[in-house]
Amino acid sequence: MIFGKKIIIQLALIFLCGNIFAQNKKIDSLELALKTEQVDTQKIIILHDLGWRLKDTEPEKAKKYLNTILSKITDAEKNGTNKSPKFYTRHKANAHLILGLIATRQGKYPEALTEQNRAMEIGKQNNETGIIADAACNIGIVYYMQGSYPQALEYYLNAFKVAEQKGDKRRIANLSNNIGGIYIHMQDTNKAEQYFLKSLAMNMEIGSITGVGNNYGNLGLILKNRGQLTAAMHNFAMGLKIAVENGDKEKEAACYDDISNVYFMQNKMDSSLAYNLKSMEIYRYIDDQEGLASVYANMAITYIELKEYKKAVDGLLKAEAIGKEINSKDLLDDSYSQLSKVYALQHKDKEALEYYKLYITYRDSLSNEENTKKMVRSEMNYEFDKKEAAAKLEQEKKEAVAAAESKKQRIILILVSCVLILVLVFAVFAYRSFLQKKRANEEITKQKHVIEEKQKEILDSIYYARRIQRSLLTNEKYIARNLNRLRGEE
Repeated sequence: MIFGKKIIIQLALIFLCGNIFAQNKKIDSLELALKTEQVDTQKIIILHDLGWRLKDTEPEKAKKYLNTILSKITDAEKNGTNKSPKFYTRHKANAHLILGLIATRQGKYPEALTEQNRAMEIGKQNNETGIIADAACNIGIVYYMQGSYPQALEYYLNAFKVAEQKGDKRRIANLSNNIGGIYIHMQDTNKAEQYFLKSLAMNMEIGSITGVGNNYGNLGLILKNRGQLTAAMHNFAMGLKIAVENGDKEKEAACYDDISNVYFMQNKMDSSLAYNLKSMEIYRYIDDQEGLASVYANMAITYIELKEYKKAVDGLLKAEAIGKEINSKDLLDDSYSQLSKVYALQHKDKEALEYYKLYITYRDSLSNEENTKKMVRSEMNYEFDKKEAAAKLEQEKKEAVAAAESKKQRIILILVSCVLILVLVFAVFAYRSFLQKKRANEEITKQKHVIEEKQKEILDSIYYARRIQRSLLTNEKYIARNLNRLRGEE
């Protein structure tokens, strides 16, 4: 099974070469177009595209292009040449959103929050709910990276509410994935799995390949935590393949790191370190400090198992330094715990005790937040159970209305059909009556004609008899007159 997974990973690396070539070719084309473009609005579109494409691979260059957008828009607003307010508003907000994402990946959390809050303010001023939702989601990510889960949840819920009102499936899928991540850290893997699967189903529905890749990776974490290592490796390999095909360097690095952890759990230390190095190379390339620190810590744990304590200490000290820089309590807690352990294994009691005390301090600090996490967990369950109940009720109402409408349509159809049948029957009877009447009229006319003929014959006979009678009467008068005349002569 592992051999098959390796083939998938190797195939993914083949896809990477073609994808990078196409990506670089597109960037070269955009940069060439930028030099010749004269229309400011078209320049801003090109700058935005470049900023988005370069945010992972060349963040400093991306920042330069995005800040150019902000300068051009500021100049247009000052000079009164802002003839497309909506266009400028959206691109200004998007520039701040992307700058915030870059700062988040670089571990510059205060800067990230500043940029996202600027975008949020623009969204509120212009009633751009999409911008508001994106900014809220990104602010939630910053708090999540810092281990401030209650604040992360608050912003995720705000963004979720906006997304639901708009029926925005893409944002709902992303937020479901993020909320699942919070549940993992709250050690509620069943609830996390529920939201990851919900996100996966929605990402498949809308055709978001990147989203599907993220879901595979997160579901792999749950499987790994449950000890289902073969299934976890399959999910990580699928997530890696999608990340490589889409040129998503951050997710690619995360998948390498996850695959490394599986190999560690399988006691395959050489393979684990090999994938750690792949991940580290990418995190350095995209300047992702939090990811880099995570790799240092993971490699250190492997080195401890291999009894290479010096390498372990070097890695943990690097992770500690980054943890302090980006103010990650979780990272510092893990670093201090492992440093105490490795120094104890080296019999360096002073250093072991020092880091153990630091570990206890951070452990207690995080433990004090546990009650808050429990409260937040209850709140999350309540909020989302309420949302699910409301959604279910709404769906039932819609289904009831649809059923009633369907029933109404069936009744109308039946009534119309009955009326049409009655009309048809009436028409048939009327036509038959018409034919019968027509035949009767024809018969009457025919009989009348016969009667008239007979009547004519009778009349003709009468007239003929009358003529004969008249003729006879005339002769009798003539005879009588002659007889009378003869008698008189006598």
